[in-house]
Amino acid sequence: MKKQLLTGVLAGLMMLSCAGCGASNAAGSASAASTSAAASGTGAAGRDTLHVAIMTDPEGLDPQKTSATSTYFVTMNVYEPLVMMDENWEIQPRLAESWQVADDCQSVTFHLKKGVKFHNGREMTAEDVKYSIERLKEDDSPKKKYYANITGAEIKDDYTITFTTDKPDAVLLTSFAYPWSVIVPEECADTLKTNPVGTGAYRFESWVPQQEVKLTRNDDYYDTPASIENVDYQVVPDTTTAMVGILNGDVDLVDVTGSPTTPIENNPAVSIYEKSINSVTVLGMNLDNEYLANEQVRQAMASAIDKDEIIQAVNEGHGDKVGSYLPSSAAEYIDTNDVLPYDVDHAKELLAAAGYPDGFTIGLTLPKSYPMYTSIGQIIADQLERVGIHCEIEMVEWADWMQNVYTDKNYDMTVMANSGRLSAYDFIARFHSQSGDYISDKTGEADEILDKLKDELDADTRTQLIQDFQRLVAEKVPVVPLETQHRLYAMSSDLQGYVMYPSETTEFKVLSFS
Repeated sequence: MKKQLLTGVLAGLMMLSCAGCGASNAAGSASAASTSAAASGTGAAGRDTLHVAIMTDPEGLDPQKTSATSTYFVTMNVYEPLVMMDENWEIQPRLAESWQVADDCQSVTFHLKKGVKFHNGREMTAEDVKYSIERLKEDDSPKKKYYANITGAEIKDDYTITFTTDKPDAVLLTSFAYPWSVIVPEECADTLKTNPVGTGAYRFESWVPQQEVKLTRNDDYYDTPASIENVDYQVVPDTTTAMVGILNGDVDLVDVTGSPTTPIENNPAVSIYEKSINSVTVLGMNLDNEYLANEQVRQAMASAIDKDEIIQAVNEGHGDKVGSYLPSSAAEYIDTNDVLPYDVDHAKELLAAAGYPDGFTIGLTLPKSYPMYTSIGQIIADQLERVGIHCEIEMVEWADWMQNVYTDKNYDMTVMANSGRLSAYDFIARFHSQSGDYISDKTGEADEILDKLKDELDADTRTQLIQDFQRLVAEKVPVVPLETQHRLYAMSSDLQGYVMYPSETTEFKVLSFS
């Protein structure tokens, strides 16, 4: 299976290597790429468009009505939150110029920047802030549960607003720093999915589903305007195509995580950005399934999976093996890889003890628009087969995965990276039995820890509870944690200023061509 999995990738690499050699044999590969780019109207001289290759079309352009990172990657350049967390995990101002969190952690007051205008020309005020946060609490909001504790919003004047909570929240401020906690104009709410209107450095221009999204610079932006005039997101079939585009000068930026990058690593026309991301890739399991309800079965699966093989085969080693559910970059992270290490014989013993000495057949649903997760899933299926567990793989479209797996929880197993949470509690709260999340721990064994953590304000006690949670997940295995990925972006070597935030978003307004 592993050899079959890599066949297509290697075939693509042969083509890509030829493209790279062609560039290298020219009078300097950077010059060759620039010449090609100039021919398409995007040469270094007078470059005015950032060409971004994406493999997954956005799930609409209203970030408050989706959980798709493919949407946030676009919309964080159109909309803005009150505050945001930078690459150093420090809260920075955006639409708020200052704020005060109460000592009891039950309220936060924001002082808004004046003169900020939506793309429709209207000034943003505290009324818009109130409306936007309350919109996150509506029934059709995927993030409703995360804002249930916010119970009040008091407008002091056009530029001052106070939010209050039912219970203390030690990480209250981070609730306003997410790519979905952006401020939107109420009069445009019904059409934001297809015609986004925000306050960001870029305005929406057009969207042709499954083809491209176009943005253009907001010349009325309240802050320093974007250096690059236009952004063109191009939907491409795979990263091999995108990397050929990088070498040809047709693409400036693409996420190549999980794809072989050797042919472009030493090409002077290309630079590679690598960063350990705020995520954990998991084998998600629906504990309503009769097999997965058995703790020994889940432990057997964890023991049967060789995470090192997965990280090397899929990510070329660009990842950190984890034994529990918290990113390796988190301050509270502890190494639990030794709780259930890779051990095929032990996995077989656990299966026999669970009453399944001959194994069983189970479903594995994979989103085909995310090649990394399909590749990981195929390797896991191969590894589980060695201990008698046969996976019936179902490849589905992203929209079907979001509906059937994420929303309806109609699946047995899946592979996905869960990411973007800005506090450890927010990251792990999905395991509460009442969370309604697609990987919630329905046994309820994590509830006591999570309930205590939610109300705890003491930093040391919170850290201890978070580490207790990690040990519990490593032992009870409500999911099989696999890795914290390293995100890799390939970009034109003349693209300057790229940085990725903990929310896995980027502000293109800070980018420029040298």
